[in-house]
Amino acid sequence: MRRFLKWEMLDLEAMIETIEGKNEIARRRDKLKATKHKDMKELTKLQRGSNFFMSHNAKVNRITLLNDRIEMTDRETDCADVLMKIIYLYQ
Repeated sequence: MRRFLKWEMLDLEAMIETIEGKNEIARRRDKLKATKHKDMKELTKLQRGSNFFMSHNAKVNRITLLNDRIEMTDRETDCADVLMKIIYLYQ
């Protein structure tokens, strides 16, 4: 009986750890989506030419940086989504 309870407690601890991990991944994914949204807003403003205080080269560099960050954020968000699906399958 003692062994059975020990294994049940270990199973419960593993389930709690999995749920906490899933919640952490969800928080990171939400943060990535917020960052992407902010970067996309800034990119749209730069592409419209609403920032008169930047030189042309600075605008081009900033647009390139934002495009790279948005692509990286998309990849990281996709990875987080895959991890969430894997965790969901094993629950």
